[in-house]
Amino acid sequence: MFINDINIREYDPAVLRKHITVLFQTSGEFSGLTISENIGIGNISQISSTPSIHSAALESGAHEFISSLPFKYDTYISCIPGWTTYKEGFSKWDASSDMDPDSENEDEIKKEQEKKVQKNLSGGQWQKLGLARAFMRSREADLMVLDEPTANLDPEAEFRLFETIRKARKGRTTVFISHRFNTVRVADRIMVLDGGAVKEFGTHEELMGVEGGQYRRFYEVQAKGFVNEGDEDRR
Repeated sequence: MFINDINIREYDPAVLRKHITVLFQTSGEFSGLTISENIGIGNISQISSTPSIHSAALESGAHEFISSLPFKYDTYISCIPGWTTYKEGFSKWDASSDMDPDSENEDEIKKEQEKKVQKNLSGGQWQKLGLARAFMRSREADLMVLDEPTANLDPEAEFRLFETIRKARKGRTTVFISHRFNTVRVADRIMVLDGGAVKEFGTHEELMGVEGGQYRRFYEVQAKGFVNEGDEDRR
């Protein structure tokens, strides 16, 4: 594999990784961290940068739901049963706290820390956090790989996301892996893989012009799902 006509084996792995950001189909759900930390670990060097974290959340569409939470970016997320057990989770709730968990005020401390815990998030909310994590490195990354990035997003959120990516990633390479053709068709170039081999390659218009092509066949199958019987009768 070559990047800018240079074999990737010639790059320092640490430098190469710094210039690549990836969002997998199942994004990481880091229980026991704040929302801010969940986003910030996308770029450890910027994990304490509030402006960078907020900017990434705005780009991913996560800022809106985060702002609706009582503790906003300082909210802890718990997606592991039992994580909020006090004696096991005290240090995870607030590692910077100077309060002694064995003190006489144990119950008060527990109540205060539990206020910051969000029991879990929806699939769409986790995906937006994952996207924000990827955006933390997007300005440095020459290559961004997004695996089914809109699987849990509604159509409006999906549209806003791709508008953001178009603007923020201009001049850089972004690879979308998707089976959703409303996502695929906006790409500059589309690669159809079958059995690990490249079967077709081109723009949406070019591939739609291929008689008997896989892309055209699959696109038309999905398009039929948006046309009801009444619409077909009126044609």
